[in-house]
Amino acid sequence: MGRNTENGRNGYVEFDPRYFVPSAVEAGAPSLDFLDSEKKDLRERMQKLESWIEDRKRIMDENLLRIEEDTCLVDRQVEETACREPLDPKHIHDLEGSLLELENQKRLEKTGAWKDMFLVSKELLELFKEYQRLGRMESIS
Repeated sequence: MGRNTENGRNGYVEFDPRYFVPSAVEAGAPSLDFLDSEKKDLRERMQKLESWIEDRKRIMDENLLRIEEDTCLVDRQVEETACREPLDPKHIHDLEGSLLELENQKRLEKTGAWKDMFLVSKELLELFKEYQRLGRMESIS
């Protein structure tokens, strides 16, 4: 009934090999190449974020060291002023205000650094999750 039994099995014409979809192995595995390049990109981005976190920690430590040096300087001035005659309460009050301001700067620096590192760590965690997801996809392929 319209089937051509001499051309192929079960009466169907043989399929032309030009129309077969090449397997991933024969085609050089473009999907695996894509996964590899994505993983490489994620690794590079994670390394940049990790180095940024280390840089931020270093900057925070440097800033805190400078604030501590300033605090020691002002504290010494308070002691010197308190030992002088006649006692100048206004000057001592101003120096103590400077000490409080330096403590506030220290607190702000620590808080700012914590916020910066928290946000970058959060981004780093998202990249790591994506990296693991790509690894699972790669193992399935």
